[in-house]
Formats: sequence, C-alpha cells, structure tokens
Amino acid sequence: MYSLQKPLIVLVAGCDQEYEMAKNGYMIKVKNSFNGRTDTIVLAKFDPIQKRISALNIPRDTRIFINGKHADKINALNVLGGPELLKKVLEDLLQIEINHYVVVNTTSIEKIIDQAGGIQVEIPKKMVYHDKTDGLDIDFEPGLRVLNGKEAVGFLRFRHDSLGDIGRIQRQQAFLKAIKSKLTDASLMAKLPQITSTALESVRTDLTISDILKLANFVRTSGGQVFATLPGDFSMPEQQTKVIYEEVSVPNESAVPETTDPENPENIPVRTNSTILVKKVVTYTAPFISYWLPNEEEIPKVVDRLFGEALQEEIENISAHKIKIAIENSTKNKKATSRLSRLLHQKGYQIVDISNSYEKEQPSVIYAQKANLQEAKFVHSDLSMPQTVKIQAANIASPLADIAIMIGPELAETLEKNTER
Repeated sequence: MYSLQKPLIVLVAGCDQEYEMAKNGYMIKVKNSFNGRTDTIVLAKFDPIQKRISALNIPRDTRIFINGKHADKINALNVLGGPELLKKVLEDLLQIEINHYVVVNTTSIEKIIDQAGGIQVEIPKKMVYHDKTDGLDIDFEPGLRVLNGKEAVGFLRFRHDSLGDIGRIQRQQAFLKAIKSKLTDASLMAKLPQITSTALESVRTDLTISDILKLANFVRTSGGQVFATLPGDFSMPEQQTKVIYEEVSVPNESAVPETTDPENPENIPVRTNSTILVKKVVTYTAPFISYWLPNEEEIPKVVDRLFGEALQEEIENISAHKIKIAIENSTKNKKATSRLSRLLHQKGYQIVDISNSYEKEQPSVIYAQKANLQEAKFVHSDLSMPQTVKIQAANIASPLADIAIMIGPELAETLEKNTER
C-alpha cells in the first residue's frame, strides 16, 4: 500500500526563522512561518527502478538573475514567490521536472528529530559557534554523537569553517545518510505515522500523508545514495575601471595685465594660473558580493548522472590528466600526503587541493564529488587501491575537485609499504 511505484523528484528547502516587531519594541519569532530565505536547498530523486536516492545540493549563494537583469542569490526566491517560484527557477536552471516540494523551518526540524528520538551523526571536526539572535549554541567535539532536535539544527546550520556554505552542504549530506540509517531502526516504524502527522502540521508541502509514507518506506529499504553539489565556483572581487575628469590648475606664463602695473612698468609677463579638464582612468575594486557561480558546462553532466537515465561514461574513455583531485589526510602520518601526491603526479592527475584538517581518523574513501562514479572507479583501479578503500558519491573537499581521496589509516599504511618496495 505504501510502496513507491515510479521515480519522484522532490525539492526540499529549509528556511530561516522570521522575526517581527512586538508591541514592546522587541523582535520575536514568527510562529509557523515558511517565508524566510532558504539556506538549505536540496533536490532529491527517489528512484524505485534504480533502487537509489540521488540528491543535488544547491548552494544558498547561487547567483541567479531576476527578470534577466537584477542579480540575486537563489535563497531569496522563497521570500519573493514561495516554493513555487524556487521550483520554477530550478527547473529552468537544471532542465528537469520537479514533482513536489517540502519547506521546513528550524522549529519543524526540532520537533521531528525529537519525536524520532534523535539522530546519530559523525561530527567530522570540532564545531564551536554561539549566536544569541538565533539561539544557536554549538560546541561539538569530533566523533559519533546522537543529536537532539536543537543540536541537529545547529549541526545543519553551522558554516563557520574555511568552505563556508559548501562545508555546510557537506555536513548536510552526511545528515541525510544518518536519516536513512535511522529509518532502518525497527523501533522507529511504530512512531512513523505519528511523525508523519507532525511533519504535515509543521511543514509546507504539496505531498500527502500517503506520499510521505511511501517515500519514508522507500528510503528505509533503498540501496545506494548518490550526492553532489551544483557545479560552480566562488566569485572573486572584481577590478573595474571608470573614467573621471578633474579640473587641474596649470601655470600660464604669457599672461599680460590689461593695465599698467606700477610695480611692473615694462609689462613683463607674469605667471598666472588657468584651469583645464584632465581625463583619468581609475581602477578600483567593485563592492563585493559573495556568489556561487554556476558552471553551465558541468551542470548538464551532473544532472544527467543524478536524475537522468543515461549510462555513465565507460571507464575506457576516461584519462587521468583530465581528472582534478583533492587530498584529505585524516591521519597523523603526514608523509602519506606527500606519497599520494607523488603517485598522482606520476600518473598525470591534477591536484587542486591538499588538506590535513581532520581531527579524528576517518575511513579511507574515494569520493566521486560530481556523481562521477565511473571516474572514481578508474582512479581506484589506476592507483591499485586496496579493496578496503570504498567509493562513495558525496562532497567532502574543495568543490573544484572531481575526486576527493580521504587518507585513513589503512591507505596510509598501503602507501608506506609501496614506497618501501
């Protein structure tokens, strides 16, 4: 009865808390409001044919042009025209049909997570941030932790690291995996109808109770999950030029007084000043607005891998020199980074980023950051990776990288053994 029969693409958006002025002059939260800016935007395809969930995260700072003229961030669309406008713009940007939408706010997330008994999440690194306005009090140590509703909101909203919103998207992808794991918990199944009822009361959606139960049941029993982020790059401050004209005073030595000057009876030319206009070209830094600039060449490829039915590129057609790789080392063995870097250079790969920022050891994984699983398989084979190194489609590193390699203890050990040979 609650079985998903055909693929569905659902827009999931998390909106900011709205505030209004109270009679006493203080700002208070607007209850049951879904009109704020959408700082979380995810498109998810639930596919019973391929038996997988594919999700595309849209950075909140993605630049769009309203009426073809005014540049704005995509998270403003919900304020201007609700989820219907956001859905329409995304359909145009990605050239796909979106079947349904769900808009949640922080209050609804808290309610649902608490009712489910919390969510167990792997905290990747120390997270500390305090915001009295939004009531955020985040102080997480790395490691496994069961988050209650309020803590889950803090985890999902935290963006105070080097990657900003892109780092937050990476944690949101991990959170979605944790939700799938939670739905396999048998004890949760008895609560599911009640949680579904709460969800409908505290979210804005065009899904029915039956739809939600079908999706929840599919998530619980589905196979793989594939995640990617809208291809693009951070905007940079732009140098602009403008032409200005300045009045400049210049000496005029040939000027002669109209009448005889007693102190200059011979009418000797005297120095006077005259004014002329001087043209200048000035270079300056334009007022900077941080945008995520969509990569129009890469978007169709990623969208097709996630939501299309086309087969992925054959491994035989993939070449190392076209693949950009980021290295993430979670171990204290810093030599492992240089060993992997040398190996990648020898093979002809492009290294775009190296990081040793993890405070807790992670499993060794090759991440297909653009849902390019075939490229990840090629890298795994080309580098003769051990079978313990798994392949996942998710984002953990610089968005410029096609592939991210997480060095865990087992890969560090393999690299050391290969070097000794």
